[in-house]
Amino acid sequence: MKDLDVKDGPDGAKGVPRRTVIKTAAWSIPVVAVAVSTPLAAASVGAAALTFAVAPLVDIDAPYGAQALTVTNTGTEAFTGAIVFSTPAWATIAPFTSAVMVQGTDGSNITWTLPAGFLPAGQSLQIDLEWTTGAWPLTAEVQPLSASIDSTLGTITPVGGPTVASPYQLLWFGVTPGGAGNVNGTPSLFIANTTETPFNGAVTTRYTPTWTFPLVSATPIVINGTSYGTRVAENGVFVARYNNMPVSVAARGGEQALPFTWVLPGGPAIAQQQRNLGVTTTGTGETLPLLGSPTIYSAYRV
Repeated sequence: MKDLDVKDGPDGAKGVPRRTVIKTAAWSIPVVAVAVSTPLAAASVGAAALTFAVAPLVDIDAPYGAQALTVTNTGTEAFTGAIVFSTPAWATIAPFTSAVMVQGTDGSNITWTLPAGFLPAGQSLQIDLEWTTGAWPLTAEVQPLSASIDSTLGTITPVGGPTVASPYQLLWFGVTPGGAGNVNGTPSLFIANTTETPFNGAVTTRYTPTWTFPLVSATPIVINGTSYGTRVAENGVFVARYNNMPVSVAARGGEQALPFTWVLPGGPAIAQQQRNLGVTTTGTGETLPLLGSPTIYSAYRV
């Protein structure tokens, strides 16, 4: 079932690429749930202990806004029932939506109700959120999030800071995660865009120092058959520079990967190296913010 998934364990951490959601078994909605009275249900299965959290977002993801809610059954009893989430009214952006929750109000707050379902002990469910209506603000709007269930069925408590942050408008640069300890190294750099305007232009970036032997000093980035990356001297220091790489990124969530082409010579083991990405600029001289870790990891051989 799209947008609502159950998985083992409490973390629900995102994988690579960014905004990838772990998909496993779907949230189960038993027919008998509507026919059993609340006291009897409580007496037959005991009280569940639920926690809820906004799916973790690191800096590299922040302009997309909160992408999911995670509910975990940390108790020893299964949970069967509805869950109601709520926030105050949103001021600068339309609130998030979910394909599996019913949106409403309880007066001053906006509510999202997940219909009665079944969550086994020790498992988590992840509810995808969408931000689709209207222009995104220039800065993130943040609202507190609360959750409630029928008190006779158990408890639900927040983990971490129970707040929901909206998307916001930004054009930024980053290092694709997943290179540390990976024999294939960092797969790519990327440029992403959550503004209301597509970006069609060029970017220049660099890192220093260059890679040491036996790696190529400036690992190529190949775009549309053209290789970018040269070793140049800047202020008496050799740097790897990638000049005027063409980029075309759609508005409101577009991304373009700039893939590295790692070449390892034959021979003995080669240790992994790491460098930090430097300033990235557009063809018009604008400096792009770097979100997430700046560290690039080379390919290596054991």
